[in-house]
Amino acid sequence: MELEVAGIGRVAEAHIRLDGVTVIAGENNTGKSTIGKAALALIDGRFDLDRRMTDATRRTIQQAVRGEMIPSDEGETWAQRRQMIIQAEKQTDRFMESTDMDVEDFIDALHGEGIRLQDVDAVRAQIETAVNMRLTEYAAAQIDRRLSSLFDEDALSRVDGYGGIHRLALHTDDGAVTSMSWDTSDEHVFDGDSFAGPNAVWVDTPALIENLAGISSHAWYGRPREDDRHVAIRAIMDAAHNATMEEWQPDDKTLEVIHAIERIAPVSLDRRPDMQGRQFRDRTLHVRDGEALKLHNASMGVKSLLMLHRLLTTGVVRAGTVLILDEPEIHLHPKWQLSYAKILAMMAKQLDVKVLVTTHSPYFLDALHVYMEHEGMLDRFHVYLPTMDEHGMDVFNEADEGTQADYMMQLAAPFDELDRLRDEG
Repeated sequence: MELEVAGIGRVAEAHIRLDGVTVIAGENNTGKSTIGKAALALIDGRFDLDRRMTDATRRTIQQAVRGEMIPSDEGETWAQRRQMIIQAEKQTDRFMESTDMDVEDFIDALHGEGIRLQDVDAVRAQIETAVNMRLTEYAAAQIDRRLSSLFDEDALSRVDGYGGIHRLALHTDDGAVTSMSWDTSDEHVFDGDSFAGPNAVWVDTPALIENLAGISSHAWYGRPREDDRHVAIRAIMDAAHNATMEEWQPDDKTLEVIHAIERIAPVSLDRRPDMQGRQFRDRTLHVRDGEALKLHNASMGVKSLLMLHRLLTTGVVRAGTVLILDEPEIHLHPKWQLSYAKILAMMAKQLDVKVLVTTHSPYFLDALHVYMEHEGMLDRFHVYLPTMDEHGMDVFNEADEGTQADYMMQLAAPFDELDRLRDEG
């Protein structure tokens, strides 16, 4: 696949190949993270649309009915009210699964169950709006919401003089194109299809695992999240839900990568925390009775490894998944940076995971290059570097090996200054 980004954040133009390991390199404030966020918004926004739209329609109908139910009177018990809600949900399921039941039939069925509504017209209007929404409208709304959250409602470039297009597109090798384009912030056009294949997963901080560890995939599925990482969490939980429904189990190749992670650090993460919320086990510590510790107190480096481990063991990351990692090296000791790069190369080769990494470290970039070459995957290793245009925005182009080497020297230049000072001393 190739990701196209134009006029998003400070990125004027980028065509990014998603195959093997792809690295977006560069100094701070050059739009690296913008590309990762844009990739998540588009890929996750168009992922499994038919199922997601059906689920969203069901939730809208249930909320409309519950919001307009006649309030309980003094003679009605909590159990009776709960039973009425259950009956409303059953009728909603029947309506969603029926091919010949219209909105009026649904409202009549509610009345037949003794469910009285305060404003029937309001319920009818909400249901008709939900069931009549087109898939392209739903997809556009999903992508817009993701961009709005990831960019704090400021995704489209407002650079003076830019005057270019605002567009995200995903090109597949078979010629299919999914795109989202904007004329203004309020006018967007989605053109493409849904796909049920592996989704995108974005990790911008290892601390994200604190939200995920020990939580059943059923616990959050379908619930809205309000924190600033709800897009990333929702994408992960959707993928975990699908793996659970498929009764997914890691195959031998996945287990090999999982075991490689376990060999790096003697730590583990329990699937089910105890009542005190302790999930993290560290075999380097002599803890009484081998008790677990709270994950919050684990180092960020350990969380980095545990995050990969959890994504693999739960089936969130598997063949075809686009795994987006935002500067993962910043929390890692140099030795673990090399180990982490090796794991990513293994995932790309053995599991066919599409890894998209942003980095400003010449050493991590070099490690990825060496391990991809060692795995015989250099033809599937892509590096993109920024060039600033006349408006101060960045254009990303793929770099050949010579350009990569020059750029690594440029990123390492500050250390040459230290050598100069040392020599002077």
